[in-house]
Amino acid sequence: ILIEVEDPKSVKLVCLSSLKDVSNFMKQESDLFCSKIREVLIMGSAEYSEEKQRIMPFSGYNTNLDWESANFVYRECQERSIPTSTVTRHAAHGCPFPPSFMKMLQDTHHLLAIEVRSVHVTEMDKLWAKLKSHRDTPERQGLTPTNDCESFLNFFRLQVCDSCNQWKNSSSYIYGSLVFLHCVDAYREMHFSPKCHLVKGVLHRVTGEPTAEDGSDRSGIANREKLRVEIQRMIQQGLSLSLTASFGDAYGRKGSHTKSLSNIVEMKTKGNQIDGSNVYSNNNDAKAMK
Repeated sequence: ILIEVEDPKSVKLVCLSSLKDVSNFMKQESDLFCSKIREVLIMGSAEYSEEKQRIMPFSGYNTNLDWESANFVYRECQERSIPTSTVTRHAAHGCPFPPSFMKMLQDTHHLLAIEVRSVHVTEMDKLWAKLKSHRDTPERQGLTPTNDCESFLNFFRLQVCDSCNQWKNSSSYIYGSLVFLHCVDAYREMHFSPKCHLVKGVLHRVTGEPTAEDGSDRSGIANREKLRVEIQRMIQQGLSLSLTASFGDAYGRKGSHTKSLSNIVEMKTKGNQIDGSNVYSNNNDAKAMK
C-alpha cells in the first residue's frame, strides 16, 4: 500500500494492538516507511523520560504483548524524526460512556451496533472471569497483581448482582475511537490536551497521565461531555447513513434510530430481493468501533 502512495510523508499509521508487525516492517522496509509515514499514532502506554530525553514505552497491555517491538518502534521513530502520538488508557478513563450508551447502540437495531454491544459484553465477561481466578493460574494472563475484582468494579463503575455474583450496568470506554480522532488535527485540537515533547526538533505527543495525588484530572480530555456528545452523534449518524445506503430514505430521513431493522428488511424484500451488504460487518470493524 505504501508503495502506491505518491505523496511523501502523507500517511498516518494507527496502531491499536501489538507493535510487532510495525516493528518487523520498519526493519524490512526502513526507507519506505520513513519516506511515506507522516505520523505514527499508538494506542498504548508511554511517557517522556527526562533522563533519556525521549519518549519511552511503559508497562501496559499492548506494550506487554511485545515489549521489544514497542521499544524498537518508539526508538526508531524518534531517531528517524517521525512524529508519534500516543493515546494512553488514562485518556480513555477520562471519557467514560454511561450504560445508556450501549443501550442506545442496541436500540438502533443496526447489525454492527448489536455486534459491538455483544463483543463488549463478551469481553467484559472474560475479564471478570480472569479477575476472579487465582493469582497464580494461567487464566490471569496479561493481568498484574494490582488487577483485582475491586479495581474492575471501580474502573467500570459497576454494580454486582448479589444473587449471581455477576457484574451489571457497565460503563464503557471507546479507547480506539479516541486514537482515530487524534488522526484529524481539528479534532485533536478541539477535544484533547496532549503533553508535547520535542525530540531532535520533532514534536511527539502523549495524551493521558495517571490522576494526580491531589485528585486532579490529567486524562488529556479537554471537555469530556462535549467529546461524548460528539462521538455519540458521529456513531448515530454513521449507522443511520449506512442504513440509508442499504434500505433507502425510509430509514435515513424519516425513521428514528430505534426503528426495527426487520421492518426495513420487509419493505426492501417485497420483490424477494435484498441487498444488505452495507449493513454487515466483521468482528474487526466492531472491535475498531468499540
